[in-house]
Amino acid sequence: MDNLQTIEDFSKRLLPLTYFRRNAGKVMAKLPKAGTFILTKDGKPVAKLSTIGENVYGGDIEENIKKLKKLAGGFRLGKGLTPSKINKIIDESYAKNLLRQQCSGLL
Repeated sequence: MDNLQTIEDFSKRLLPLTYFRRNAGKVMAKLPKAGTFILTKDGKPVAKLSTIGENVYGGDIEENIKKLKKLAGGFRLGKGLTPSKINKIIDESYAKNLLRQQCSGLL
């Protein structure tokens, strides 16, 4: 936790969970200056809200975004695939796997 000099300073960082839910935008705007907030529920601390700093995951940010974009679109089977063609590919794959299971005596 950051160096707290007074009890008043510490109490300013305690936020009831309900207040945070209702005023999340204001709290997030104050977060870089405050550094840390402690969320409470029924007067008991339940979470610590703090800034994460710069690039916690390492590596170049642009490189990480490119990797994420590759995964975000899912698998690309090719252009021009219609739903019926996709169903046919799935059915063929299912038939091959079913045949393997029958041959190996699993069914």
